[in-house]
Amino acid sequence: MTESHLETQVQDLAKQIAMLGSGENASVYRMSWWSERMLNFAMARPAFKTELFRFVDVFPAMTDNADVVRHLQQYFQGNKVPRALRLGVDLADGLPLADRVAADVARRNIERMAKQFVIGASPIDAIANLRALWESGSAFTVDLLGEKTVTRAEADRYAGRVDDLVRTLVDNAPGWVDNATLDRDDTGPVHRANVSIKPTALS
Repeated sequence: MTESHLETQVQDLAKQIAMLGSGENASVYRMSWWSERMLNFAMARPAFKTELFRFVDVFPAMTDNADVVRHLQQYFQGNKVPRALRLGVDLADGLPLADRVAADVARRNIERMAKQFVIGASPIDAIANLRALWESGSAFTVDLLGEKTVTRAEADRYAGRVDDLVRTLVDNAPGWVDNATLDRDDTGPVHRANVSIKPTALS
Protein backbone atom coordinates (compact mmCIF):
# COMPACT_ATOMS: atom_id res chain seq x y z
CA MET A 1 0.00 0.00 0.00
CA THR A 2 1.46 3.35 -1.01
CA GLU A 3 1.64 6.30 1.37
CA SER A 4 -0.78 8.35 -0.74
CA HIS A 5 -3.29 5.48 -0.83
CA LEU A 6 -3.09 5.09 2.96
CA GLU A 7 -3.60 8.86 3.38
CA THR A 8 -6.72 8.70 1.19
CA GLN A 9 -8.11 5.82 3.26
CA VAL A 10 -7.46 7.70 6.52
CA GLN A 11 -9.21 10.81 5.21
CA ASP A 12 -12.20 8.77 3.98
CA LEU A 13 -12.52 7.07 7.37
CA ALA A 14 -12.32 10.43 9.19
CA LYS A 15 -15.10 11.81 6.97
CA GLN A 16 -17.28 8.76 7.71
CA ILE A 17 -16.77 9.17 11.45
CA ALA A 18 -17.56 12.89 11.27
CA MET A 19 -20.71 12.22 9.26
CA LEU A 20 -21.92 9.53 11.70
CA GLY A 21 -21.40 11.90 14.61
CA SER A 22 -22.97 14.99 13.10
CA GLY A 23 -25.84 16.32 15.16
CA GLU A 24 -25.02 14.06 18.11
CA ASN A 25 -24.12 15.30 21.58
CA ALA A 26 -21.14 13.52 23.15
CA SER A 27 -22.81 11.64 26.00
CA VAL A 28 -19.48 11.00 27.70
CA TYR A 29 -19.23 14.69 28.59
CA ARG A 30 -22.84 15.12 29.71
CA MET A 31 -22.52 18.88 29.19
CA SER A 32 -24.75 21.06 31.27
CA TRP A 33 -26.71 23.83 29.56
CA TRP A 34 -24.40 26.52 30.97
CA SER A 35 -21.13 24.74 30.21
CA GLU A 36 -22.08 23.84 26.66
CA ARG A 37 -23.10 27.39 25.80
CA MET A 38 -20.11 28.92 27.54
CA LEU A 39 -17.69 26.67 25.67
CA ASN A 40 -19.47 27.25 22.34
CA PHE A 41 -19.27 30.99 22.98
CA ALA A 42 -15.55 30.68 23.83
CA MET A 43 -14.65 28.55 20.81
CA ALA A 44 -16.17 31.15 18.48
CA ARG A 45 -14.29 34.06 20.15
CA PRO A 46 -10.54 33.47 20.61
CA ALA A 47 -9.99 36.58 22.76
CA PHE A 48 -12.75 35.57 25.20
CA LYS A 49 -11.51 31.96 25.22
CA THR A 50 -8.05 33.14 26.28
CA GLU A 51 -9.48 35.21 29.15
CA LEU A 52 -11.83 32.41 30.23
CA PHE A 53 -9.05 29.84 30.54
CA ARG A 54 -6.75 32.36 32.23
CA PHE A 55 -9.51 32.97 34.78
CA VAL A 56 -10.13 29.24 35.31
CA ASP A 57 -6.39 28.67 35.69
CA VAL A 58 -5.98 31.22 38.51
CA PHE A 59 -9.34 30.55 40.17
CA PRO A 60 -8.07 27.95 42.72
CA ALA A 61 -5.59 30.51 44.07
CA MET A 62 -8.20 33.20 44.73
CA THR A 63 -8.54 33.93 48.43
CA ASP A 64 -12.10 35.20 48.92
CA ASN A 65 -15.23 36.47 47.16
CA ALA A 66 -13.81 39.96 46.65
CA ASP A 67 -10.76 38.42 44.98
CA VAL A 68 -13.01 36.40 42.62
CA VAL A 69 -14.98 39.51 41.67
CA ARG A 70 -11.81 41.54 41.15
CA HIS A 71 -10.49 38.91 38.72
CA LEU A 72 -13.87 38.68 36.96
CA GLN A 73 -13.77 42.41 36.34
CA GLN A 74 -10.11 42.46 35.31
CA TYR A 75 -10.49 39.64 32.81
CA PHE A 76 -13.96 40.30 31.41
CA GLN A 77 -14.96 43.93 31.99
CA GLY A 78 -15.37 45.68 28.65
CA ASN A 79 -15.30 42.45 26.63
CA LYS A 80 -18.23 40.77 24.93
CA VAL A 81 -19.24 37.93 27.24
CA PRO A 82 -22.25 35.59 27.57
CA ARG A 83 -25.25 37.11 29.33
CA ALA A 84 -24.88 34.80 32.36
CA LEU A 85 -21.34 36.01 32.95
CA ARG A 86 -22.21 39.62 32.15
CA LEU A 87 -24.80 39.46 34.92
CA GLY A 88 -22.18 38.29 37.39
CA VAL A 89 -19.74 41.05 36.42
CA ASP A 90 -22.37 43.82 36.46
CA LEU A 91 -23.85 42.56 39.72
CA ALA A 92 -20.59 43.28 41.48
CA ASP A 93 -20.98 47.01 40.88
CA GLY A 94 -22.92 47.85 44.04
CA LEU A 95 -25.73 45.59 45.15
CA PRO A 96 -25.64 44.32 48.75
CA LEU A 97 -23.95 40.89 48.95
CA ALA A 98 -23.13 41.21 45.24
CA ASP A 99 -19.57 39.97 45.77
CA ARG A 100 -20.79 36.74 47.30
CA VAL A 101 -23.46 36.20 44.62
CA ALA A 102 -21.03 36.83 41.74
CA ALA A 103 -18.35 34.64 43.33
CA ASP A 104 -20.83 31.81 43.94
CA VAL A 105 -22.02 31.95 40.32
CA ALA A 106 -18.41 31.83 39.07
CA ARG A 107 -17.47 29.01 41.45
CA ARG A 108 -20.44 26.81 40.54
CA ASN A 109 -19.94 27.23 36.82
CA ILE A 110 -16.19 26.67 36.92
CA GLU A 111 -16.66 23.49 38.95
CA ARG A 112 -19.32 22.34 36.51
CA MET A 113 -17.00 22.93 33.56
CA ALA A 114 -14.09 21.22 35.28
CA LYS A 115 -16.15 18.08 35.92
CA GLN A 116 -16.54 17.63 32.16
CA PHE A 117 -12.77 17.18 31.79
CA VAL A 118 -11.23 16.29 35.18
CA ILE A 119 -12.00 12.70 36.02
CA GLY A 120 -10.33 12.55 39.42
CA ALA A 121 -8.13 14.44 41.87
CA SER A 122 -5.69 11.51 42.05
CA PRO A 123 -5.09 8.28 40.09
CA ILE A 124 -6.99 6.18 42.61
CA ASP A 125 -9.88 8.68 42.59
CA ALA A 126 -10.06 8.40 38.80
CA ILE A 127 -10.25 4.60 38.61
CA ALA A 128 -13.99 4.26 39.30
CA ASN A 129 -14.84 6.89 36.67
CA LEU A 130 -12.45 5.37 34.11
CA ARG A 131 -13.96 1.94 34.73
CA ALA A 132 -17.44 3.39 34.20
CA LEU A 133 -16.28 4.91 30.90
CA TRP A 134 -14.83 1.55 29.86
CA GLU A 135 -18.01 -0.34 30.78
CA SER A 136 -20.09 2.17 28.81
CA GLY A 137 -18.02 1.37 25.71
CA SER A 138 -15.46 4.20 25.73
CA ALA A 139 -11.70 3.76 25.77
CA PHE A 140 -9.56 6.60 27.11
CA THR A 141 -6.20 8.23 27.44
CA VAL A 142 -5.39 10.09 30.64
CA ASP A 143 -3.14 13.07 31.17
CA LEU A 144 -2.15 15.04 34.24
CA LEU A 145 -2.75 18.70 34.90
CA GLY A 146 0.20 20.86 35.92
CA GLU A 147 2.42 20.04 32.94
CA LYS A 148 4.38 23.29 32.98
CA THR A 149 7.83 22.64 34.48
CA VAL A 150 10.63 25.17 34.78
CA THR A 151 12.97 23.41 37.23
CA ARG A 152 14.49 19.94 37.48
CA ALA A 153 12.65 19.34 40.77
CA GLU A 154 9.28 20.09 39.13
CA ALA A 155 10.12 17.72 36.27
CA ASP A 156 11.05 14.99 38.76
CA ARG A 157 7.78 15.50 40.66
CA TYR A 158 5.82 15.29 37.43
CA ALA A 159 7.63 12.09 36.42
CA GLY A 160 6.74 10.63 39.82
CA ARG A 161 3.07 11.50 39.31
CA VAL A 162 3.12 9.84 35.87
CA ASP A 163 4.70 6.73 37.40
CA ASP A 164 1.96 6.61 40.06
CA LEU A 165 -0.76 7.02 37.42
CA VAL A 166 0.63 4.28 35.16
CA ARG A 167 1.05 1.84 38.05
CA THR A 168 -2.49 2.51 39.28
CA LEU A 169 -3.94 1.93 35.81
CA VAL A 170 -1.87 -1.23 35.25
CA ASP A 171 -2.93 -2.61 38.64
CA ASN A 172 -6.64 -2.03 38.01
CA ALA A 173 -7.49 -2.10 34.29
CA PRO A 174 -6.82 -5.84 33.69
CA GLY A 175 -9.68 -6.71 36.07
CA TRP A 176 -12.30 -4.80 34.08
CA VAL A 177 -14.90 -6.65 32.01
CA ASP A 178 -13.68 -7.82 28.60
CA ASN A 179 -14.85 -5.74 25.65
CA ALA A 180 -14.03 -7.11 22.20
CA THR A 181 -14.48 -3.72 20.57
CA LEU A 182 -12.12 -1.90 22.94
CA ASP A 183 -9.62 -4.68 23.65
CA ARG A 184 -8.68 -5.25 20.00
CA ASP A 185 -8.29 -3.35 16.77
CA ASP A 186 -7.60 -4.57 13.23
CA THR A 187 -3.97 -5.32 14.11
CA GLY A 188 -4.60 -7.24 17.34
CA PRO A 189 -4.81 -6.60 21.11
CA VAL A 190 -4.52 -3.02 22.38
CA HIS A 191 -3.60 -1.73 25.82
CA ARG A 192 -6.34 -0.62 28.20
CA ALA A 193 -4.09 1.77 30.12
CA ASN A 194 -3.15 4.82 28.05
CA VAL A 195 -1.40 7.91 29.34
CA SER A 196 -0.59 11.05 27.34
CA ILE A 197 2.65 12.76 28.33
CA LYS A 198 4.15 16.05 27.13
CA PRO A 199 7.94 15.61 26.85
CA THR A 200 8.39 19.21 27.99
CA ALA A 201 6.76 18.29 31.32
CA LEU A 202 9.67 15.92 32.04
CA SER A 203 12.57 18.23 31.18
